[in-house]
Amino acid sequence: MPAKKSPRESTQKYHIKLYSDNKLFRKGSWLEKPNEEILEVVEKSFLKKRNVKVLDLGSGVGRNAIPIAKKIGKLGGQVVCVDYLDIAIDKLKEYAVEYGVGGQIKGFVSPVEDFKIKSNSYDYIIAHSVLTHTESKEKMVQTIKATLRGVKQGGIVYIYMITNPKEFDAKTGKEQDPEAEVEISSKEACNLLKNIFKNWTIQVLKKNPYEERFMKRGSEVIWRSNYLLFIAQNKIQKQN
Repeated sequence: MPAKKSPRESTQKYHIKLYSDNKLFRKGSWLEKPNEEILEVVEKSFLKKRNVKVLDLGSGVGRNAIPIAKKIGKLGGQVVCVDYLDIAIDKLKEYAVEYGVGGQIKGFVSPVEDFKIKSNSYDYIIAHSVLTHTESKEKMVQTIKATLRGVKQGGIVYIYMITNPKEFDAKTGKEQDPEAEVEISSKEACNLLKNIFKNWTIQVLKKNPYEERFMKRGSEVIWRSNYLLFIAQNKIQKQN
């Protein structure tokens, strides 16, 4: 009997198939369009600023990075993208050229917890649905703290985190192991983020229920969770 795959291996397999079978910005998957809330932050805070630097952790093939680069690229903006899959970064670079922003996007293959986030370097850091795919809860917390240090004064951190993950067999309705790399409740995640960013201005903190159906080992499963949306701004220092 073959050995059971680890949660990380299962996640990688899911995304490799997704990126292989679907094209960016085409109907058929959640790659069809960017996340509206991520772009709203850009439009409200960064459209008129020069040389804006964005870090997209867990960028995938660029469904958010490419639209951001289109918005900030004309004024010297740049998006740094990090993903642990080679296929994601390879396709990101192809799509960036295809959509005319090849010069505004840099891609790096790395687990997000291993990527060195330089202090005070970014105007906007995005971690969309990636933090619970880190190696452990400890690594997840370390990565969140690194985003805090990495943002410039007045900059913004956007986090969209999977909480309360549950998985069910679609045919029987029986609950089964969700194989999540890091499992965390909504309450614990809220308290964690409030504590880490206690000196920042929290703009948004809310739960969004989510459900997805997909094939897993030849059977259809239903994935349910609460996604926690968190947006916070590093307070601008007052001038004396």
